[in-house]
Amino acid sequence: MDYLGLTNKFLVETGVSDQVATIVDAFDDVAQAASWINSSWNEVQISRRWPFRFTEKTINVVNGTTSYTYNAMGLADGDVIVPNSFYNVNGGIDQITYEELRDKRRAASTTQDKSRVYCVATQVGAIETYPDVDTTQSVSFDYLKGVQTLVANSDVPYGLPSDYHMMIVHLAITKYGALQGGQEGMNLYNAHGPRYRKYFNDFVQLNNNSSVEDTTPAQGTLLA
Repeated sequence: MDYLGLTNKFLVETGVSDQVATIVDAFDDVAQAASWINSSWNEVQISRRWPFRFTEKTINVVNGTTSYTYNAMGLADGDVIVPNSFYNVNGGIDQITYEELRDKRRAASTTQDKSRVYCVATQVGAIETYPDVDTTQSVSFDYLKGVQTLVANSDVPYGLPSDYHMMIVHLAITKYGALQGGQEGMNLYNAHGPRYRKYFNDFVQLNNNSSVEDTTPAQGTLLA
């Protein structure tokens, strides 16, 4: 389902409004429903290091430049570099702290082979390389794609199979029911909470909940 379809599913399941032909410039109940869908998709994405968020990037490190911003590397806001994933044709590249890299740069008497990148340090929004290579080098690394925000009617949750799209709707209605309160809110919460957890747990198991890529505290943990 796309963003419009997800929102219409929310509207049908809750009965807060009739289905709509568009959510562009929506207001009142429809706008709130669309917001619940987006916040729920956001929550699903950041709850695990899902395999669909992992990807790889290769950049060129050139002579005269030892600092590369996320923007210059083509990374978007919210993208997160996976620690200790740097490598090139010479093998793995050590990732050190910025303080350690600064010490290396200050040691002017230290002679370092400039034929390759030996170390990388990460800062907020940038990486630093050492030493300043004398010829262009390629450096690759893994990163987690930032959270996708649904905007257009036709936007589809990336990486999530269509069979699991109702996970987003059930979570959105659960959150809506908890906020609404009262008997109706409790009924929605109790009806859709278990459905969300069932979809979520099935998807965790589908993605191999023992994956070494998932180093979060919640690794392999299913929702009760």
